[in-house]
Amino acid sequence: MVLVPEPDARIRFDLSLYRREAIEEAVAAFASFAALTLTVQDDVVEVAVSEVAPAHVEVLEHELANFALFQTAVLARGAQA
Repeated sequence: MVLVPEPDARIRFDLSLYRREAIEEAVAAFASFAALTLTVQDDVVEVAVSEVAPAHVEVLEHELANFALFQTAVLARGAQA
């Protein structure tokens, strides 16, 4: 995961580390806190972040990435069961 600095905030998720479904779930879970646009390229999912609610500016990108990582682990565990 790579955070690209403001003003064009983007989070790039490498699909060798994150599951696409996990990233999509994170975007859905955080949609009420910001405008999130998901773009899929070959081996990367990029999430553009804008219009962040003022109370969440400092943490939103990190929380979104943490949620995606957690969901990746949950999905991987489910696949092994």
